Amino acid sequence: MNRDINIRVCLNAKQFRSFCAFDTFRIRRRHLPVLIISAVLFTLGLADLLFSKGSSGTVAGLLIGLAIAVPMVVFGLYVIQIEAQVSGQGLSSAQEMYALHFSEDGVQISGLHRSAGSARVPWNGLWAAYRAKSAVYLYASEQRAFILPDGQADVSDDQLWAYLCSHMGMDRCFEAAGRRTNP
Repeated sequence: MNRDINIRVCLNAKQFRSFCAFDTFRIRRRHLPVLIISAVLFTLGLADLLFSKGSSGTVAGLLIGLAIAVPMVVFGLYVIQIEAQVSGQGLSSAQEMYALHFSEDGVQISGLHRSAGSARVPWNGLWAAYRAKSAVYLYASEQRAFILPDGQADVSDDQLWAYLCSHMGMDRCFEAAGRRTNP
């Protein structure tokens, strides 16, 4: 496919939350340190409970309680942060966020708000693309991604994915579980 592709991205809260979960848990794996700390605390509490002689179990209970509480607090703070972002960006109803123009030269990214500028990124300057259940997540860098919800491009979702794969290379395009294989 040699034609240009245009997408005016309109996001809602559900799409943003899905991206945040994907980015946090699948790409950055920020849950692993919390789970490791929790496992260590639980193991120490269980060891204290099983191997302490004459212990009242207070230390063991405290350690096991912390093992349960730490992930709950961290996950709660994560949810609060995401909901603050949803509210701050006005995503409770769908909002037009940005437009992308894909051409042979690269990607032109334009903000749709008055204060937003535009940028051109060559194909070799893009970090990765991930095809998830209902969107493509296009990472311009490790720190900046664009959500491309299904059905918003001027081509089909499969054509958009094939276009990205052909221009970025298969080594930077990844399928999420449950999706078909790369074209």
